[in-house]
Amino acid sequence: MHVIKGVGYILCAAALWAYTNEPDLLPSTLKKRIQKFEAHLLPVKRIQVVAEDDEFIDYDEEANRAAAQSDERKLLGKLLTGQESLKRKLVDLSVSNRENFKKQRKVIKGVQKRVDRVVLYNTRSINVSSDSPAVMYDCQSLHEYYIEHEFGIGGNKATKLFTKAEKRKNKDKICLRKKLVDAVKYLLPHTPATVACMRLEDVYRFDGRKSGCLRDIGRDLKRSPTLSKYFEKYPQE
Repeated sequence: MHVIKGVGYILCAAALWAYTNEPDLLPSTLKKRIQKFEAHLLPVKRIQVVAEDDEFIDYDEEANRAAAQSDERKLLGKLLTGQESLKRKLVDLSVSNRENFKKQRKVIKGVQKRVDRVVLYNTRSINVSSDSPAVMYDCQSLHEYYIEHEFGIGGNKATKLFTKAEKRKNKDKICLRKKLVDAVKYLLPHTPATVACMRLEDVYRFDGRKSGCLRDIGRDLKRSPTLSKYFEKYPQE
């Protein structure tokens, strides 16, 4: 029989000892192999392992810890560098987005001003006179209320040109719609009429509640500060 030397000898001795003393530690395939070759019949004795100096590996714990820390520092350095690079990219992207947003707002304001000019030109070009019918229009938006008051709609006289008798005849409607006109005029120094009307519809919920919306605007006009609910959503720039 060939006797294994070195590490193999140590491992085989341990397996034979476990076969006799702690068989549950061994897998069934290894136990069958031991039985096949009758290795369990071999004498088992305690052995002492002595490493030769030229084969002994000296494990320097301090050196190993320093090397591990060095690797960790390198990894941490890479992470910090990547993080700084990402932050710079985010800052650049944020600046770029702000610039693009400013440009878009400038374009939108320009379009809104052109729309206002077209609307005002078209309403004025009707050349509604004080002799035109004093009929209140069935307005479907806050901006139409404003146009009706300033210039008139559908060939009718502008509400602001009504005589006292005509105003008494439409007193309730005029009083209610005047709340919107006052709010728009309050906002005109810094906001175009179309934008002001659109925002007022949004803040005071014009859809399906014309009278309720106008009353809410009137109440907020009387509060201090004026139109606080409006400016809470659309702060003055």
